[in-house]
Amino acid sequence: MVTCQWCTAEGTKLQTSDCVPCETFLMAYANGHLDDEKIEAADDDLSYCFDCVTAYHHARRVVVAQSNCLNEVLSQRECYRLSTLFTRTLKDFQNAAQEVFLLDQGEEQRVGGEGVDLELALRTPIMEILENPFLLNHLDVATHLVEALCYLETLKQPFQVDYYTHPPGVYLLILHPQEEVRRWALRSAQQLGHLSRDDYYGLRDVFLTVLNLIHSIVSQRNVGSGGGCVTALPPHLFTSANKKNFWLGVCMLLTLLDQQAMETLLLDQAPQTNILEAILSAMEMTTEGPLKFLFQHFQSDISKENKFATLLLLVEVIKL
Repeated sequence: MVTCQWCTAEGTKLQTSDCVPCETFLMAYANGHLDDEKIEAADDDLSYCFDCVTAYHHARRVVVAQSNCLNEVLSQRECYRLSTLFTRTLKDFQNAAQEVFLLDQGEEQRVGGEGVDLELALRTPIMEILENPFLLNHLDVATHLVEALCYLETLKQPFQVDYYTHPPGVYLLILHPQEEVRRWALRSAQQLGHLSRDDYYGLRDVFLTVLNLIHSIVSQRNVGSGGGCVTALPPHLFTSANKKNFWLGVCMLLTLLDQQAMETLLLDQAPQTNILEAILSAMEMTTEGPLKFLFQHFQSDISKENKFATLLLLVEVIKL
């Protein structure tokens, strides 16, 4: 029986198959103290076993907190592992899809490479990225993810997020420059339902990231990528060039919060306190004509009591 390198449990502590603590195994993996065969086996486990992915990232947080110098090493390994996996899986699928043709009523019909099989093959790496969105800081990883999501859309087999989860990457992709990705992310987020106050606390970093982006645009500061976690969106994950799509995405993201969660966001004694004012200020700076007049009108009539209703109304205005 083959045992996973990362997720085999002994008692309540995550262990490797050799009964070495997962953190110890990760340090050996990062420092190149494993032979090639064991590294390949460890990477394979991370490609197909989500329990291994969970154990890996738990150990990663512990190890990086103790020795931040390992963050860059692990980041390089993650980028290579995920990019290689996406490239190989998509290539194998596309080759298989072109191998066999059936003649059906005088027309050639391509078979092979069923969409559901591709979705299953890519489920673990896609969920790893969505659950750990700092991986999106890597341009190659983000590009491969977008390619996979869009390809699944063309197969009419869109990637389905488990309904009981709220992967932070889904919510960040609502601002993605590519329309197909934005649509998928928003549809997925809406299917997961409104976010409660508890959900908001679990996704607080996402909303802080968006807030940081808004303040960066308002103050015309450069926006760069954070290290270890996404604290600021890198340029390949958003664009404010299309103002309507950008601000609609921001507002749609915020309206995924239920009213209690929205109140927590708006009243939190942190930078979020002025989030709606920041949105309106940025809109005033970046819009023209009737929209600018409407935004100025909204900005002059904001109170704690009507902020939630104002945000909902803003969404409808931006859709015009």
